[in-house]
Amino acid sequence: SKSKISKIAYTTTTDDEIITSTLTFKYKFKKYELNKSEFGSAKTGVTQIEFGSYPQSLVQDSAINSALTNTFGVNATTSWISFNYYSSNNQLVHMYYRDVTYNGSKYRGVYFTDYRPAYFSETSSAANSRQDDNTYLVYGYYWFKFEPIKWHVATETAGSKLIVADLILDSQEFCRSINTTKYWHSDGNGYANSYVLSDIRQWLSSSFYTTAFSLDEKNKIVYRTEDNNTASSGLSNDEYSGVSISDKVFLLSYEELTTYFKADEISASGTEYAKVQGLEVYSNGNSDWWLRSAFNSATTARMVSYDEYISNCLVHRNSVGIRPACWVDI
Repeated sequence: SKSKISKIAYTTTTDDEIITSTLTFKYKFKKYELNKSEFGSAKTGVTQIEFGSYPQSLVQDSAINSALTNTFGVNATTSWISFNYYSSNNQLVHMYYRDVTYNGSKYRGVYFTDYRPAYFSETSSAANSRQDDNTYLVYGYYWFKFEPIKWHVATETAGSKLIVADLILDSQEFCRSINTTKYWHSDGNGYANSYVLSDIRQWLSSSFYTTAFSLDEKNKIVYRTEDNNTASSGLSNDEYSGVSISDKVFLLSYEELTTYFKADEISASGTEYAKVQGLEVYSNGNSDWWLRSAFNSATTARMVSYDEYISNCLVHRNSVGIRPACWVDI
């Protein structure tokens, strides 16, 4: 059976050091039990809206599935678009997608010739992937229907709403750098867990934003300045928190999570599309999802775990889910 990091028991050391059987190095992974007193009490029940669309459910209708595959599922390695994912630190062309319209509905096809490893530094294999755990196998054509995105309204101020995706919509790494020192980026110098320099920020602002929203919807999303300072990460002192950002789509910070959500509202499950991307799914049906806050080592960032804990994880793990957030005027 596969060795999964979240399944490994904790040691009794001060820093909760864990050595995985799948990785050859040691790292710190500390799990924090939620203190309900840290969470805001303003949210009473869930207000939900639909806004934008994204591939979510797997096509189960055999006739539609066959029609899509027979019509569009040809020459996947040439006529389809590569995700350009990574394996063993190298960008590979082994997982593809194609967006099509059929009988008035929009679908995304996914096809892959090798498995996407749960860490971009690992080799491509079923043993290193979560895709086969989720019943998605190589050389199969899988079709996902574009459906309205459902969002929680976390708070509202001055006519704008902060909305957070109800479900985990995708699964991507926070950052592909695992350097423990500052590294150069086109936006400046920073650590691997610096959100402002992260690959996940770039992905949200480009791939997700372009796919999920129409031009009219994009015009309703507003820029808001969001903190990435030490306080927003829930830490008393650290050197890894970064500068503020102004983005249209972003991840929640630790501070935003604990301000706008109750402790029993933070767990989430993923869509089938997130699962084909390699999202790790646990026995309760839930999955981990990223926050944008740095943790107190250069290669770890905060996340919400499948069992309602605030945790942290290596930034180059791509089996952690994404619940995008944005401010909208609607």
